[in-house]
Amino acid sequence: MNCYKFEESFWDPKGTFGLFRILASASNGYTNFMLNKYSAFRYAGTGMYISYIRRNFGSSNDPRNRIDLIIAYENSTDMIPTNVPMVGEQITSMIGFGFNPINSNSYSILFEVKTVDSLGTSIYEYYYWNGSALPRAGSKMTFTKISPVITSRKNCRLWDV
Repeated sequence: MNCYKFEESFWDPKGTFGLFRILASASNGYTNFMLNKYSAFRYAGTGMYISYIRRNFGSSNDPRNRIDLIIAYENSTDMIPTNVPMVGEQITSMIGFGFNPINSNSYSILFEVKTVDSLGTSIYEYYYWNGSALPRAGSKMTFTKISPVITSRKNCRLWDV
């Protein structure tokens, strides 16, 4: 079993779990770690695993709240900010992750964002990223919002095709 630990300077105000965030608000920082089966760490190449976590900037309805990717290596862990939202009661899941083990420089990630409206209807949005390499600390990942609806079929999702 592999164990990974998050390390940073406790006094770093920009750090993941820094003193400033601890004192400023219980609503700031990271939540929803290992929320569901989709957030389990996935193998992403030699000595590398990937997962994600919700990043809060105050209240749960703050529009800046988002998903950050966790890339765990044997001796370090990188937190990568993304533009994938998780605001309010939204549930965000990494429903697709893939890489070609023969050519590990080909990665694809698909997130599903579920929002339930006031009538109880679930609304789904999808965010996709493809790249030749996973980013390192200090980088940001920009996902493309995609529409899985096929014009010839009403309410068709990616896995229905």
